[in-house]
Amino acid sequence: MSAIRDALEMFRDQKVRFMLTVSGIVVGVASLVVMASVLEVGQAVLRESSSQASGDDVLTISNDWHKMNDNPDARRLDFADQLAITESTLLSPDNRVTGTYGMTNRAVRFDEKDYRPLTLGVDPEAFEVYKLTVEQGLLFSSSDFTDGRRVIVAGIDALDGKLKPGDLVRVEGTPFTVVGILAKKAEMGPGGSWSWNNRLLFPQRTYRLDFDP
Repeated sequence: MSAIRDALEMFRDQKVRFMLTVSGIVVGVASLVVMASVLEVGQAVLRESSSQASGDDVLTISNDWHKMNDNPDARRLDFADQLAITESTLLSPDNRVTGTYGMTNRAVRFDEKDYRPLTLGVDPEAFEVYKLTVEQGLLFSSSDFTDGRRVIVAGIDALDGKLKPGDLVRVEGTPFTVVGILAKKAEMGPGGSWSWNNRLLFPQRTYRLDFDP
């Protein structure tokens, strides 16, 4: 009882300090709750943005370009490596494997203007793995891949966003026909020319035959 009396007397004598202490505790706890909610929402937004930008659970295997530059004779990943991974028994049937080739800024001329967009060769699996869809025109057909046709699917902002299906562009002097324009793709990372929105995509076999990356 004496402890309660002492507490009450302290409260009467130091009401302001008591109220400030209680207020500080309440505000502190409320701030933690709000911060936790913000972090949880932020994580969900980040996961969704990442999924939209690169796809779900994408594991990328690439050359170590620092070592490549220091040792020009070092072996680089190639089409045989993609096949080996695709046929690996360590992967479940639900896994999809795709390869992108080239990833090079090449000289492109369109509408009497010169550009240097990022170009790459892709296989049919790339569109599903990276969640790429078209806003105009079509994706590559099976015959585009097998016959090595000189066709392009372009990012929506590529070449100043002026491209449309049916346009003819020259890549290092060789004519290619635009068959599709990708829908706007969420971005993460460096963006710019590395964004899917600014790239020119070629059928893998066409790209290998014409540019031998």
